[in-house]
Amino acid sequence: MSKNQALLRVISDLRSLAGSLEILLGTLETGEPAAAAAAVPAEQAPAKAAPADSTAAELERPALEEVRAAMAEKSREGRREAVKAIIYKYGASKLTAIAPKHYAAVLREVQAIK
Repeated sequence: MSKNQALLRVISDLRSLAGSLEILLGTLETGEPAAAAAAVPAEQAPAKAAPADSTAAELERPALEEVRAAMAEKSREGRREAVKAIIYKYGASKLTAIAPKHYAAVLREVQAIK
């Protein structure tokens, strides 16, 4: 592994760590585990009557934190490269560079990783 590749890997790992720390901070602030907090809105969304205007799409769109939590979980399971491939697929180098309109599709793809 060249020095440049090693440095790029360290940078990538630091970004992943930063994302995990943000999830941890959110968990500490709310007092709820990130996975449980992300699961509650997803379970309640289908039970609500969907408004006919543009707010329906916003209600169904997962939050950045939910997508980040799912990605962090898969990364911890050793599927880091698959997670990175999904980010790159949407023309981004990091999760925050992905347009929020794509969060639902990204979350589905991350959850489909085996």
